[in-house]
Amino acid sequence: MERIKKLDIIQKVILLLLAVMFAVFTPIYCVVTSREGYEYDEAMLYPTMDGDTTIYAGEWNDKEVCFTVTADKTVTFRYGEKFYGPYTVREEPSAIPNDFIRVSDITGIEIMQGDSVYFRGGLLHNGDTQMLLSQDGSWVPNGKLYEQNIWYDEHGNVIDQTAPSATAIYELAAGPNLTSRGDWIAWFGCVSLSVVTVVSILYADELFRRKLSWTIRNAENAEPSDWELTSRYIGWIGFPMMIFIMYIIGLQT
Repeated sequence: MERIKKLDIIQKVILLLLAVMFAVFTPIYCVVTSREGYEYDEAMLYPTMDGDTTIYAGEWNDKEVCFTVTADKTVTFRYGEKFYGPYTVREEPSAIPNDFIRVSDITGIEIMQGDSVYFRGGLLHNGDTQMLLSQDGSWVPNGKLYEQNIWYDEHGNVIDQTAPSATAIYELAAGPNLTSRGDWIAWFGCVSLSVVTVVSILYADELFRRKLSWTIRNAENAEPSDWELTSRYIGWIGFPMMIFIMYIIGLQT
């Protein structure tokens, strides 16, 4: 406590900022990491139940979106005021690409939009990951084909970029793996860096002389130069800014 009283106003403000960031971000991390949702194209859609219907809602491309999955696995999608679907997924062995007929870990699927075919191809299982292959054997990233800022379906037709991907429709109908935002490793890194900053402020002269003791005699009598003092404040001011950014990035991971 006596050390803190001897600090100047800038040092005290920095210590206060570090304490406030720890007090504010720690409960935020607890809330964010405990809330699981479905990750859709880097957006998080959080589930709620309405009877036997599951609704995954959130914000994507600056608009409210939601997937609705009924008890019979019918999927509908709303993007702002636009509605897509209903979609249904069924296994269809004849949809497997010919080159993969003998592969045991591929499933032929057909996604219907009403009475029309939305996607037809194979679902290739590779450990914990799954990839969609159109019936001609080409890989379909996120269930869509992309070329020169234009999106196509597996038949080569131009499609609405806001339409849901075949991958999302399949995952939601099958029961998606939920995940959460927030990286506790980033939080731990921020706290560790905060502790280092606090120690460097409270014990600045001791650390300065301990470092010099490895290169000169009578280091306990050395006094820091103006440049040494300036560099300390540059670091003390820069570290809280970096810690704040790390907290934010960790929450978005």
